[in-house]
Amino acid sequence: MSFKPPPSLMDPEDSFSAETVPDTLAQREQFYSSLISTQELDVGKVRRYSRKGIPENLRPVYWKLLLGYLPRHPRDWDKVLREKRAHYRQFVSDCNQLKDDGTIETETRNEDIHRIDLDIPRTMPSLHFFACEATEMKQGVPVVFSPNQESLRRVLHTMAKLNIGIGYVQGMNELVGHLLFAFSNEKTRLEPMDVEADVFFCFQGLLTNISDNFCRVLDFDNT
Repeated sequence: MSFKPPPSLMDPEDSFSAETVPDTLAQREQFYSSLISTQELDVGKVRRYSRKGIPENLRPVYWKLLLGYLPRHPRDWDKVLREKRAHYRQFVSDCNQLKDDGTIETETRNEDIHRIDLDIPRTMPSLHFFACEATEMKQGVPVVFSPNQESLRRVLHTMAKLNIGIGYVQGMNELVGHLLFAFSNEKTRLEPMDVEADVFFCFQGLLTNISDNFCRVLDFDNT
């Protein structure tokens, strides 16, 4: 099944090809910052310029815009983020059995939980961001995860519990992992649970467009 990008990345216009962006990194960062510094964003313009390559330190906010997480009025961003991050904390608490340190209890596992925990150490293992020094295993799953691996676990476990119809499917860990890595590099340092909340809702937005790719009953559907 071919990938269909979300509507925010689809542009029926050809005009973006004639537009230019500055050459130096400093100029590019200033230019891309100016696009999102207006009272009401021109989402079409933001989308077109995004396809030319977003400076790394601005990717988190641009990705959140393109995935429909942030509204077009920047004055509303703080309110939306506060509400969404509070909702995520409640979701995590409701959907998971947590230890005192906030990590997910590993003793009680269903099939989805076990598959997730098997895939956590397989997610971009060469990237230092996800590195974990602990090597002790139990039933093929590490006994201890690194802090960033725990963030990845919380997002995936919570998502699987809330999306019962899909659950967890291998490959989701890679998409969530990329979002987690990008959002953790924001200029303003955030609490891990705040980063996770942004990742969670952006991935949920992405799933609305690509969920069929994770639907097992369609694996043998020729259409």
